Amino acid sequence: MKQYVPSLLLLLLVGLVPGGIKAQSTYDQVFSLIQTHCAGSACHDGTVPTFNINVSEDSFYHEILNLTPVNPAAAANYNKILAPGDVQHCYLLRKIAHGISDGLALGTGEGNYMPHNLPALANNEIELVRQWIMYGAPEDSVVVDTGMINTYYRNGGIADVYSPHDAPAAGTGFQIYYGRFFLNAHTSDTEVFYKVDPHITQNIESAKIDFMMPADDHHFVMYLFQPGGDAQYPWGIRPLSDGSMEFDQYGIGAGPGLWDFTLPSNTAFFFQAGQMLDMDLHIQNPTIDSIYSCDMYINIYTEPANTTPIYMKTEAYINQSIAIPLNDTVSFNVYAQDSTRTQNWDVWKLYSHTHKYGIAFNIWSLNQDGSTGPEIYDGNYSYEDGFNVGYYRWGPHVTVRTWPNDSLFSVNPWSGLIGTATWYNYGGPDTVWWGFSSADEMQVIFFMYVDGGPLSPTGINTPVQNNITTEIFPNPSSDQFVVKYGLSQPATVRIDLLDMLGNKVTELVREGQQGSGQYTQTFNASEYKLQPGIYLVSFDIGGKTQTQKLVVTE
Repeated sequence: MKQYVPSLLLLLLVGLVPGGIKAQSTYDQVFSLIQTHCAGSACHDGTVPTFNINVSEDSFYHEILNLTPVNPAAAANYNKILAPGDVQHCYLLRKIAHGISDGLALGTGEGNYMPHNLPALANNEIELVRQWIMYGAPEDSVVVDTGMINTYYRNGGIADVYSPHDAPAAGTGFQIYYGRFFLNAHTSDTEVFYKVDPHITQNIESAKIDFMMPADDHHFVMYLFQPGGDAQYPWGIRPLSDGSMEFDQYGIGAGPGLWDFTLPSNTAFFFQAGQMLDMDLHIQNPTIDSIYSCDMYINIYTEPANTTPIYMKTEAYINQSIAIPLNDTVSFNVYAQDSTRTQNWDVWKLYSHTHKYGIAFNIWSLNQDGSTGPEIYDGNYSYEDGFNVGYYRWGPHVTVRTWPNDSLFSVNPWSGLIGTATWYNYGGPDTVWWGFSSADEMQVIFFMYVDGGPLSPTGINTPVQNNITTEIFPNPSSDQFVVKYGLSQPATVRIDLLDMLGNKVTELVREGQQGSGQYTQTFNASEYKLQPGIYLVSFDIGGKTQTQKLVVTE
C-alpha cells in the first residue's frame, strides 16, 4: 500500500517553509567535492601551512575567502584562494583545473596541479567549481545548473572555445580570460555583465587590443567603469538590466569582423591606475537542441602613459523610440550630436546596429543649416571587401567603415550625423519594440574617434539641431495622459497619436514656431474614444521625429 506524506511534512522535508531542511546550495556541492578529494593526510588536513578543510562548511568558506596564497608566485599574480567572480585569479580553481581551459593554466613557480599524487577531479566537477566562482561564489544559494553541465560533459555539445591562445609577452601587456559560458538547449540567447579587475597599478595606454571571441557572439563590449562605479555592482556574472551601464564611462565594442583593434599611429586607449572593467557579452545558441559553451580571451598590449599624444574614444547613439508593426515596413532616424563639445570628432571606425528585422541602415553627415550632407555609410556595402553585397548584414555581422589612419573623417558634433534604419516585421510579434534580447530591436550608431580641431565659431555659438526631450505620464493609464516635451531652441511642433499600423488617430498638438522651454499637453483617452490597447505618439519637432509607446488600460 502506498504511503502518503502529509503536505506540511513534505514542505518541511524539501525546505520550502521556515524551519525546513535547508536546500542544498551550490557551495554545499563544492565543499563536498573539495573535502572528498583534498582532505587526505598531509594535504589540507591541517598538517601543512595552508588552509585546513577539516572544519565546518561555514568556517572553511570564510577561511579561504579572499585569502592570499602562501605560494609567492601565485600571490605576486594577484591570486586569492577564493576570488569570487574572478576565475583567472582564483588559486583554488586553477590548482584543480588540470588544463580544462588554457586560461586557467598554472604559471611558472605556482606549484603542481591538485589533488597531489591522486587522480584529477572529473571535468564536470571542475566545471561546477568554475561556474560557482564565475557567479560570485555565494555561500547560500544555487547558481549553477549542474544537470546541464553533467549532460554536456557526458553527452557533448557545441564547444565554441579558444584554447590555447598566447598572452602578450611579459612586460608588453596582459590577457583577460572570460568564460566558460553555457547556454542550455532551447535557450536561444543571453546577455550578461561581468566585473573584472585587471590589476592596473599605474596609468597605461594601449595601441592594440585583440578580442578572441565566440563565432556565435552577438556582441561584446568592454566598458571602462567610472572611478568608483564598480562598487555599485557585485562580483561575478550579473544579468542585463536597465541599470547595467549606468556607471560606465565608455565601451570598446567588438563582434565577428571587428576583433582586432590596432589603432592608428600616435593614438591609444587610456587606462588609469586602478581602472576596473565591465564586460558585456551577448551570446546566441546556434542550435535548438544542443548545449552550447564558449569562452574568450582579450589581449591588451600596453605601453607607458603619455607615449602617444592622442587618445582614442568611443561613442554610441541610440534611438529607443522604435516600433515595428506586424507585416509592415517602417523607418526611424537616430541622431549623433553633441552641442557641449568644442572639438570635432575625427572618426576612425563607424558602424550601425539593428537586430534581425533590420533591412537597411544608412548614415549621412548633417550640414550646419540642418540639411542632409553626403552619405558616409551604406549598410549594404561591404567596406571590408569593397563591393555592395545587396542586403543589410544586421546584428553581429554588420559592415564596418574604417577611414585611413592618416585621413580620418572629421565631423562637427553640433550638426553631427543622422542614421536612417528600415525594418520589416516578417511574422514576428504584433509589434516589435526596442529591447535588449535578439527578439527585440535596436537602432544604434557607434563610432570610434579622436579629438579633432576646434569647431568654427558658428558651430560653437549656434547649434543647428534641437536637443529634444519627450515624456508621457502616467503610462499606462486608463484615461488621462500628460505629454511633456522640451526644446533647446525654437522649432515647429506637431504631435500625432497613431494606431499600431501607423494610421493617425488624432492630432494632439500642432503649433507654429515655439520658443525654447518645457511644454505640457494633457488629453483624455475617453475624449477620443480610445479602446484599451497600444498606440504610438509621434513627435515631429523641427523636422526631427521621435516615437513613443502609449498604453491605454481598461
